[in-house]
Amino acid sequence: MFTDVDSFIDNTGNVNKSVRAASLTLTATNTSSITSNAGSASIGASFGAGGGVSVTIGVALAKNELDNNTRAYIRNADNVGTGTGKIALDATANNTIEAISVAATLAVSGGAGGGLSLAGAGADANNTISGETAAYMDGSTVVSAGDVALDAENTSKIKATITGVAIGGSGGAGGGISGAIGAAVAQNNLGTSSNRLKVQAYLKIRPSPPAVSRA
Repeated sequence: MFTDVDSFIDNTGNVNKSVRAASLTLTATNTSSITSNAGSASIGASFGAGGGVSVTIGVALAKNELDNNTRAYIRNADNVGTGTGKIALDATANNTIEAISVAATLAVSGGAGGGLSLAGAGADANNTISGETAAYMDGSTVVSAGDVALDAENTSKIKATITGVAIGGSGGAGGGISGAIGAAVAQNNLGTSSNRLKVQAYLKIRPSPPAVSRA
């Protein structure tokens, strides 16, 4: 899931346009969620007078990604004023991934001559939450305000339940051989090396023009 949730004032086209209000509040909130259930099951059975061979494999895979930007900002506004009122920029992200991946397999064989059964099960979940949560003023000038509050908060979380179950059974007058392997792997990432999970609150003021001296 890839989304942008923005609440903003952007005067890039006319930086000299004034912004006036008794108070100014910009709020951006993102509560995206993914619920993923992946499962597989396999059953194999083999019987015969001379023995039997049974092989089963079960695999369950889940891959989930939330890459969301949540931003509240004022950009390139050269003249922002609220008198004694408050300027508040609030960006909040609470994204959730809940993943369940289950693989189960059963292999049974038998016969007078014995039996061979092999069972393998694997479950894997790869979950990633990334993106930017930011509250900021950039390239702007505040000429009056009672208070300026910038708040960026990210409480995203990942819940993963991964299970791999394999059961093998064999028997017979001549004996039996059985093998079972179960594996479960979960990889959960809050940001990656190439796509960081960013939480930022900052104020970057436009520099004042140089004074002009007159002879």
